[in-house]
Amino acid sequence: MNYNKLKDFHFWETLDRAITKKRFSGKRRQSLYPSEASCVIIDPNTNKARIEGGCNRKSWYRIMGFQPTNPSTAKDMYTFEMGHLIEEMITDLCKMAGIYNNNSIKFWEKTTSVSGEIDIVVEIPLSEDEIIFVEAKSTWGAMSKARDLFDHYKGRGKDKKFYKAKPKMGNLFQLIIYLFEHKDDPKVIGGKLVYFFKDNSMRTEFDVHLEYNSAADKHVVFVNGVAEKGYYAEGIYERYQELLGKLREDFALISTGKTKEDLIPPERDYEVEYSREKAEEEYLAGRLAKSKFDKYDKEKPGAWMCAYCAYANLCLGKDISQLPEDLESEEAA
Repeated sequence: MNYNKLKDFHFWETLDRAITKKRFSGKRRQSLYPSEASCVIIDPNTNKARIEGGCNRKSWYRIMGFQPTNPSTAKDMYTFEMGHLIEEMITDLCKMAGIYNNNSIKFWEKTTSVSGEIDIVVEIPLSEDEIIFVEAKSTWGAMSKARDLFDHYKGRGKDKKFYKAKPKMGNLFQLIIYLFEHKDDPKVIGGKLVYFFKDNSMRTEFDVHLEYNSAADKHVVFVNGVAEKGYYAEGIYERYQELLGKLREDFALISTGKTKEDLIPPERDYEVEYSREKAEEEYLAGRLAKSKFDKYDKEKPGAWMCAYCAYANLCLGKDISQLPEDLESEEAA
């Protein structure tokens, strides 16, 4: 046996290079994705508007053909792959349970050019005429991250408060899109947003359905039977239309000879660094952890969306000329 050759071969380094390698993907029809869905929500307590979900500037960079400047690490890509494996596991278990109807159902909505894929379709037991759309998500079960996905108490003694579980808004918007696109199908009775936790196998689920409100001429979103406040399902499409309007204008400018680098991107939907006033607002609303708020002067917290954005350096106007060119594919980003 040749130990020298054995020790010179590094298994994980080899796989890391493979999983982060840039691959030729060809040209695809430019579409918007359900994972990019966002919505303006009016806080019923303060009457202030905020955006939840994806960032239109990030989507604009992708559609306009800018190269990502913040490539995913090998760790990011392994997490991405694990998500696929868990979805496959859930699909197989649906088959074992005898409720499987179909999976990976692709669709394209022509007015907004939203192209997506429904994870799993299941049948109500003993009823082939009623189906449910299942959006399967995996995350980490550490309670610091997963707490909001379960009913829980917070604080001690007289300060102890009960908090109802709530899904991640970006995930919820994806399922809303699938339900809205099939709102006239009597077989579709609603959706399930399900979570599986990779580190401890905890599971949770949310019931999601839409109901038409004739007074508003819009569809109300219900989660576990309770109406969502501050937005309607149509609000997601309004955000898509806003982005589409900007894209059409900019493609028209490109046709006159301008380059994409000459164009002005949409306003940022999120802040990479909160002002102290904004940080306090986010903390009081429960969207910023106390540990991060307490370290404001040292760490200047901001939106987590910016920390994980594939175009963060480009968005912030940093010099990207020296960044590595071996970037992951658009799909992985």
